Amino acid sequence: KEVKVVYVPMPRGMEIRVEVPRPVKEDEVEAAKLKVPVEVAARLRRLVELLEAHHSALVFTNTREAAELLASRLKAARPDLSVEAHHGSLSKEARVEAEAGLKEGEVKALVCTSSLELGIDVGHVDLVIQYMSPRQVTRLVQRVGRSGHRAWEAPRGVVLALVADDVLESSVIASKALREELEDVEVHERPLDVLAHQLVGIALDKRRVGLEEAYELVKRSWFYRELPWEDYEAVVGYLEERGFLKRKGTWLAPRPDRAWAYYFENVSMIPDARRYTVVEIASRRRIGELDEEFVAVHGRPGLVFILAGRPWRIVGVGEEEVLVEEVGDVAGAIPSWVGELIPVPFEVARKVGRIRRLIAEALSKGLDPSSALDELPMDEEARRRAVELVR
Repeated sequence: KEVKVVYVPMPRGMEIRVEVPRPVKEDEVEAAKLKVPVEVAARLRRLVELLEAHHSALVFTNTREAAELLASRLKAARPDLSVEAHHGSLSKEARVEAEAGLKEGEVKALVCTSSLELGIDVGHVDLVIQYMSPRQVTRLVQRVGRSGHRAWEAPRGVVLALVADDVLESSVIASKALREELEDVEVHERPLDVLAHQLVGIALDKRRVGLEEAYELVKRSWFYRELPWEDYEAVVGYLEERGFLKRKGTWLAPRPDRAWAYYFENVSMIPDARRYTVVEIASRRRIGELDEEFVAVHGRPGLVFILAGRPWRIVGVGEEEVLVEEVGDVAGAIPSWVGELIPVPFEVARKVGRIRRLIAEALSKGLDPSSALDELPMDEEARRRAVELVR
């Protein structure tokens, strides 16, 4: 049916700013204690200041590794400040426990990934901190929007930028978010891997289906409305070669010995990677999961690694699980998981390039280069870093 998209502005007065904490004397002492660079100590100090000034907060990172690293460093810097990690490789029990702690006020902040971008009820959050550039405008809006969930409140967000490149990218994204300039949604049409899976499913469901009938059925989906017959036939031919379907004249039927396994073992679009369950040896409590690669390279008894923001020592490795015990050593290895880095939209990259050019032109003419940064919501140290990079 004919549809009209209507834009109804309901401004919530969203606040976003980009900060770069400048190291002070006390950061040097903390850096030596935690065995981290002084810039990291400065960011940890600013994080703690922000958390203490608010009721509860979500601290978003772009990767699970970063979430584990940041949560563990925050725990080491301020053991009295209740902070928990939250991401998709932790056990459901660990995630639910962390969410409940935040909701009930026992946990001050969750250091999380996109696992908490969606509308999970985590109680009253009055600040969102994005650690490093969020990479996309829609992602920043979605994350900051998790705060201020009351009619009289506004979402509040702070982006803690790391290096000068990060400063410009974060500031451009923040300014676009405040102006509601979101990226267009790109829909992937006619994905042939999904089509292959669905054709086997249709054949299993009907036991025998006409070639034309299956084609017409598939084309009723919006994604396949313009599927060429040549592509459809090529996928059918591929499935025949692989031994999942057999063709008899104009009919398709499944090969039961292979079709069932293919269909039910490939129900997800997420790349398959073998996982090991991490189990605390004393309580048999599930902590989370590790990818096979990390276990293969590092999985030896005695190794200390970080998971759920806490250090664990490997006691033993079994067929499907890693047995661990909790220790006090903060300098553990950070696990790696299979995943993707978030891409930066072309428009954001181009705007960053334009600002660099304006700064360079001002510097070459002996003019004040900070005028190129006037529209961007950034603090003085962030401005200084951006100009110094180009200088």
